[in-house]
Parts: sequence; structure tokens; C-alpha cells
Amino acid sequence: MNPVENFRQASDVIEGLLRGVQPEQMHAQTCCRDWEVANLVEHVVGGPNMFGAAAAGRPPAEMGALTSENAAAEYRQHADAAIEAFSGEGVLESTVQMPFGEMPGAMVASLLFADQLTHAWDLAQATGQQLDVDDSLAEQALGVWQMGLQPSFRDGNMFDQEQQAG
Repeated sequence: MNPVENFRQASDVIEGLLRGVQPEQMHAQTCCRDWEVANLVEHVVGGPNMFGAAAAGRPPAEMGALTSENAAAEYRQHADAAIEAFSGEGVLESTVQMPFGEMPGAMVASLLFADQLTHAWDLAQATGQQLDVDDSLAEQALGVWQMGLQPSFRDGNMFDQEQQAG
């Protein structure tokens, strides 16, 4: 599994979904309990910004106010910067300082990938868009979550209880 290539593929999916978000959908509810589409858009755009900046050893870039019209372009900018940062010499083998602690670079890139692909589903559901993801990519994201998501994290705040896909 190459987490940078996986993220590259997931970022293409997210960018396409962001292009399909209509202005009137920004206040639609998502399956994430406390998030409207606007919150989810902010999260998926902010993820590559924060993770990529950490991999590059710098603070995240300032993000402008996100609208359905500019989210895809801002996302692409941050996603490309994250891909470049994680593709740097030795980054995947190094330790990356994240706001929640130090982690191996490969794990940070894997978490970014899994988070983004998971939220692609959330975004597609909330906006009525079709999600077309290769099964092997989805299985790799599931594998990341199965390895890294401890039962104690499933407190209903950040993560809810595991559910069967329907």
C-alpha cells in the first residue's frame, strides 16, 4: 500500500464531489451528527492543509472562507501541496509532529487518505452525488481504520460505533 498514491486517488474523488456541491446544499445535514455540508467541506479541505503542512514541517496555510464555488480549487491546492510534502525524500520514514502527537510519516499519510476517502462517502450522501471508488481503494481505507481506530475512540463524539455498510 502506497499511502501517497492512495491519497492522490482519494483527492481526485473529493475534488470531483466538491465541484458537484450546489450553493443551496451547504446547509444540508450530513451523516456526521453535528455537521452540515459546509462543516464537512471545511474538514475535507482543511485535512490536506494540516497534514501536508505537518509533513513539510511548517504551519498550515491560512484558509479563506469556503463556498461551494471555491472549495474544489482550494482543495486541489492543499491536496497537491500534501502530495508534494509526503513525496519528499524520507518523509514517510520520518516522524511527523501532528497536533495530536508524533507519528510515523507513513501513518500520517495513511490517516489522511482514509479520512478523505471516508468523508467522500459522507459528502456524496449529503449532496446526492454518485460515489465511484475502486473496491481495493475502499478496502485499504478500511484497513487503515481497523489498524488505527481504537475502541476507546468510539465515544460518539469523534467516532461513533462501527456499523455494517448497507
